[in-house]
Amino acid sequence: MSTGNVEQALALGFVLHVRGELDDAARVYRETLAMFPNNSEACVPVVTLVGNTVVGRAGYSQLKNLDLPELIASTTEAFADVATRLAADRVRLGELRRTLRSRMERSRLMDAKRFARDVEAAYGEMWRHWCAEPLPGLSR
Repeated sequence: MSTGNVEQALALGFVLHVRGELDDAARVYRETLAMFPNNSEACVPVVTLVGNTVVGRAGYSQLKNLDLPELIASTTEAFADVATRLAADRVRLGELRRTLRSRMERSRLMDAKRFARDVEAAYGEMWRHWCAEPLPGLSR
């Protein structure tokens, strides 16, 4: 989780705290700190605010592959909204916690052979493209 995302999550916790939603605020604080410094390594459902770096997009990639696009936010306002709704929905949180491991096991993220084939195909495509259209000033 980038520093900006941590700040946003902590701000969300503060908003919940001020509203008097202390249990939800405490949960947001705990889970935010558990994920630091990356937005994708916690063993709990994670709302992610898509960033501009590889680390800032790791959570996006994982949530897309786990078929959880409703946990992806592209603005701070959307992040706060999604996180607030999820924190208040204990049934959904429980369901996500119970199914997260099996979702991961069934996902493309755990299919190493497919990943290797896809990477090899991408390298082959890049090589064919480079051979067909050399960059100016670059000799072979």
